[in-house]
Amino acid sequence: MQDRKVIAIISMTVLFWGWAFLAIKVAVKEVDAYSLTFYRFTIANVFLTAYLLLKKAVPAKEDIPRIFALGFFGVTAYHVLLNFGEMYISSGLASLIIALAPVFVFFFSISFLGEDFTIKKFLGSIIALSGVFLVILDTSDLSFSMNESMVGVAAVFVSALSATFYIVYGKVLFEKYEPLTLTAYAIIFATVPLLLLIPFGVINFEFNFSAETAYSILFLGIFATFLGYTGWYYVLDKMQASQASIFLQAIPVVAVFSAWFLLGEKITLLTVLGTIFVVVGVYFVNR
Repeated sequence: MQDRKVIAIISMTVLFWGWAFLAIKVAVKEVDAYSLTFYRFTIANVFLTAYLLLKKAVPAKEDIPRIFALGFFGVTAYHVLLNFGEMYISSGLASLIIALAPVFVFFFSISFLGEDFTIKKFLGSIIALSGVFLVILDTSDLSFSMNESMVGVAAVFVSALSATFYIVYGKVLFEKYEPLTLTAYAIIFATVPLLLLIPFGVINFEFNFSAETAYSILFLGIFATFLGYTGWYYVLDKMQASQASIFLQAIPVVAVFSAWFLLGEKITLLTVLGTIFVVVGVYFVNR
């Protein structure tokens, strides 16, 4: 197994990203998806910019396009495509498609990072993915109609590929940059395309929402974005991409159990069984 510090940080990252689903569920009652994404990035950028000013960390000119691509495809495109896709398909189906990302990472890491293919990693990935399917099957509607929902499926599928790109390509850039520095520039650059939407009135600047929504937005900006992405890249610097990404399969499990504890949503035997599958799969990959 990996170092305890690394396991602790990836566990906290998974918790933050799992709890983010609850925060989003609260916030979208009063805030549209694009504005919410802009708010959370802006809050995170306050902390990230402060770090860069203190650190005086400046990327090499030749790396700016690479880091911009990392932020645009791995952060902006991921969130925008996921938000767009969920306009047409259920959140359960979207979560299941996104759960394919660690499987994609497994194969792309072999092709582009030179990581070893092992039966243990492959079986662990499939077991964990099966667990995610059981959890989502038990708690969500996976049905969709062919006429318009294929657009949503395609958008979320590309979103999963964007997440894969973020993990694999980010790993390549670790040869030159510290995790927090790379995270800072990637998220700051990811905010630039959202700034271009402001003249078109897409971003809402009327902050007349409840305290509950405000707290949710703060959580998304500070914990899910700033601390979450920072923790993720710290772990990715210490682990193989295929090993680290398998932990992401636990995010839907965290979201479901948090909704049960905080919102009173149901938990059944199938959910518990799916959780066991995820834990076993993660153990297989990382033991």
